[in-house]
Amino acid sequence: MKYQIPLLILLLFLTLNVKAQSEIRLTELKATSVTQSKAIESIISSLIARGHTPKEFFVKTTENDELYIFILTHQDTYIPDNNRVVGNPSGKDHECRYHKLNHKLISCLYYQ
Repeated sequence: MKYQIPLLILLLFLTLNVKAQSEIRLTELKATSVTQSKAIESIISSLIARGHTPKEFFVKTTENDELYIFILTHQDTYIPDNNRVVGNPSGKDHECRYHKLNHKLISCLYYQ
């Protein structure tokens, strides 16, 4: 009985680490076009200007005809203490939108 709680915590930690490792770090994301490369550079510059360390973010991307949308999840989101927190547990997760035609970062906002 006394080993059940620590074992559960270890399993949760390993599960969260696997999830974090399966996503791509922003600084390791390979652009599929020149425009997407500019988008990535703009996001990295925006994060640095606001005091963040870009290599600490994992990224998922999506796009439509006009926008690249980057979902940035900070590595602190995956620590065990944040496992049951709803929303933006690290307080550092972002959604960034880059306009393809205007070649401009139009928003890079924290999740609420």
